[in-house]
Amino acid sequence: MKKTIYILLFFSVSFYMKGQSNAVTNMNRKIVTQFSKPAVLAYQKQAEKTIIDFYNYLNLYSETIHDKDLTDEIDASIINLFLNENISVKNILQASDNTISLIQFIVECHQNERAFKFVEWKASKVSDSYFELQYVIEVSEKESITTQLIQQKVYFFPSEKHFGTTIKNVWQLKLGEML
Repeated sequence: MKKTIYILLFFSVSFYMKGQSNAVTNMNRKIVTQFSKPAVLAYQKQAEKTIIDFYNYLNLYSETIHDKDLTDEIDASIINLFLNENISVKNILQASDNTISLIQFIVECHQNERAFKFVEWKASKVSDSYFELQYVIEVSEKESITTQLIQQKVYFFPSEKHFGTTIKNVWQLKLGEML
């Protein structure tokens, strides 16, 4: 009987400690608790640069209209910037406020020559696991220019990277929803 109580007590304490360990791990994934204010600002600047890289890649499409291999490489690079390929993005190629998947957006970018010009940053906010950035972009097609106000999330999260036999925890930035 004593043996059963000890075993039960052991498992109860083990599960309790495991639950506490997970709670601490999840709590420490918040951006503000992991980094100093200057470090958060530096990562936010990197998030801004990632958004600008996205538009620079889109501008490359107009220069590679007949080179399928290069277009495929640009597609892969754009998809790699985002959290996943089915994420919702604002369809800035049309005048409406509709959202489409990233893959649909890329396909539409292949169809016509457009130029994208970053105009300015409007606002930013730091959340637990992402930066929320607001900015203005100009889209030019032939002789028409439209200006769009975009609100976009840039996710910031830890992941394991393998360097030979060494495993390191590193923090990644990935573009998220664009509204």
